[in-house]
Amino acid sequence: MNRLIVDTSTSHTFLQFIQRGKTNRMELTKASLERDDWFAKLVDEYFEEDLDSVAIGRGPGSFTGLRISFAYIKIRCLLQNIPLFTFSSGRFWHSFFELPENAWLCIRMNKNMYYAFNSLGDFKAVESSALSNSQLPDFFDFNEVYLWETSGRKTFPALAGGHNTSRNLHTIEKLNNPRFQFPNEILEPADSESALPDYGHEIQYATVQNKRN
Repeated sequence: MNRLIVDTSTSHTFLQFIQRGKTNRMELTKASLERDDWFAKLVDEYFEEDLDSVAIGRGPGSFTGLRISFAYIKIRCLLQNIPLFTFSSGRFWHSFFELPENAWLCIRMNKNMYYAFNSLGDFKAVESSALSNSQLPDFFDFNEVYLWETSGRKTFPALAGGHNTSRNLHTIEKLNNPRFQFPNEILEPADSESALPDYGHEIQYATVQNKRN
């Protein structure tokens, strides 16, 4: 089995090339959204391989990253008759960082907002200000919370200790996981013509305010 796995839901682009059932190459790089050809240059070489399938993260997440990657991948799969699969980006990143099953992963999308996911793919939008208090919102239900500051900026000083009153909070700093095995159970067959990403602004979600209930 030769499979290309792609996710562009954050400011980082994830690529994993599985050749004959084993990881041949895996990389996580900052996306160059200011260049029109950045994505094509990243993935073109993989389409020269004898691909059996392509899997792409459908978000929710970066509007620009998802729009560009979906448009390009769909065209290549359609032209080369390659089966296409999609997967929940939140469940993927939860698995990549090897987080506890009941933990929440908060991925920074911009200066004002995080997207929060659990291992089941449940999704919420969280205002940055809601994470700047000495206590986390009740929304997290006393579970562990992991912050991924995708821009590289430091997290809020109030959260730097790793523990926040009775709630555990951690920041993700290590972005490489050479032993990562993609969880095939999150794959869903998709149509190369009609498949669409899940843009965050098109999903009905509850925003966590900067206050406790």
